[in-house]
Amino acid sequence: MKPYTVYAVEGKPGGRWKRALLWGTVALLLILVAGAGGSYLWFRSQVAASNERVDPAVISVLSSKPTSTLVAVAAEDPEEPAPEPDDPDVMNILVLGSDRRADDDGEKFGRSDTIILVRIDPHKDYLGILSLPRDLRVAVPGYGREKINAAFALGGPALTIQTVEDLTGVDINHYVEVDFQAFKDITDALGGVYVDVDRRYYNDDPQWELIKLAPGYQLLHGADALDYVRFRHDLNADFGRMLRQQRFLSAMREQAMGWDLTFKLPRLISALFHNISTDLQANDFISLAYWGVRLSGDRIRQVSLEAATDTI
Repeated sequence: MKPYTVYAVEGKPGGRWKRALLWGTVALLLILVAGAGGSYLWFRSQVAASNERVDPAVISVLSSKPTSTLVAVAAEDPEEPAPEPDDPDVMNILVLGSDRRADDDGEKFGRSDTIILVRIDPHKDYLGILSLPRDLRVAVPGYGREKINAAFALGGPALTIQTVEDLTGVDINHYVEVDFQAFKDITDALGGVYVDVDRRYYNDDPQWELIKLAPGYQLLHGADALDYVRFRHDLNADFGRMLRQQRFLSAMREQAMGWDLTFKLPRLISALFHNISTDLQANDFISLAYWGVRLSGDRIRQVSLEAATDTI
């Protein structure tokens, strides 16, 4: 009998390359997971820094229920149905644009030039934005009748939240305060925002904010964008300013959703959370961003409160 010859068994053709491709894919996935985890931790640290700037008095006010004249009137009228409780996922957020500046003398809080009440209802896919005039005459708790922006100067964001809750009857859950520098940095981080400027805006009187903007569709960077949304020295006064602010925010939202958002995101996040104060947590922002990207423009309603103007 002839002896058998034993031959080495070779792997299937291309097996080595398949194994290399498999391990390479696994390594790439691990890198992506590690990168995503690192990015999330970095994002959380940015949000945490903005949380630390929140006055404890703000947290106390947000956790309390408003004393609403609107609810009281409805409750006294037997024909009016009792107000329905809010869905627990509904958010009422007060956005304050403050003029806190490093060179302020003797002013602890500055003033709130912008007061916007935002209502987010994820179940109904609805976003409501209500702008309140800074000169609206209201009852400021503990101080009597004052302009609504006086609440910020007298007691900061906590007193402003309490004042808006008492005025509207809305239970405010969260707050965001944005200062001048944050607005400019965010606009610049987006590479500017294209806005259709309706007319010429010009003021060279140093008593007021200087501005020089020509009409037409144009790219506004930080400083010019801030001048545009803050200008109010015309016949429309604060009402015109509120409309410009809402118009600018709409344009910013639409243009921020571009294809290059991923590349702008790190700078945008740094610009945002380096300058704002908010009680919203990292996961809140992620959920809101995911919801906002999918929200249709026709599910957004912007309202400005208007009234007669008198000098008192």
